[in-house]
Amino acid sequence: MDDTVPTVGTDAPTFSAPVADADGITPAP
Repeated sequence: MDDTVPTVGTDAPTFSAPVADADGITPAP
């Protein structure tokens, strides 16, 4: 989970989403 830098695609921007997908990436809200 990335809670520090916004990235492309399915990552949530600058905050942690409550759940992560199978790849450990937080889905965008």
